[in-house]
Amino acid sequence: MKNLLGEEIVEDEEYVLPERKKRNIFDYVKSINQKKPYLGEELEDYSSFIVSKALAGSLDCILIVAEINRYPRLSERMEYDYYFHATRKSSRYAEWYKKDNTLDELVQYFNISRKKAQEIQDLLSKKDLQEIHDYLTIGITEK
Repeated sequence: MKNLLGEEIVEDEEYVLPERKKRNIFDYVKSINQKKPYLGEELEDYSSFIVSKALAGSLDCILIVAEINRYPRLSERMEYDYYFHATRKSSRYAEWYKKDNTLDELVQYFNISRKKAQEIQDLLSKKDLQEIHDYLTIGITEK
């Protein structure tokens, strides 16, 4: 195709946006802890609950997380920025709290109340508790 002056018109190819890299939620935690890279511009996969829970496992961050919890309507960007700038650069690897299902298993196994299960729990050995757990979880696959 030619323009009015007789020059060839080169049609530009349609611009395609590059594929956005899907972020893991722990990329945000790592970014906050290590201070690199700053991910405040791309918060599509950000989860306020998970990031707060991950940071609350460290003693030096628990007051920072408590302060953020006072303001539940903050935007994700404001929350991320606060965490990013308020915490010190550090490697924080805290264990996640996992609920102990021993009482629930005793209640189900013996068909008794929770109060009775608490009394019985102290009398049973770890081997006995493991056998009860195995009996109740036969055929159930755990991740």
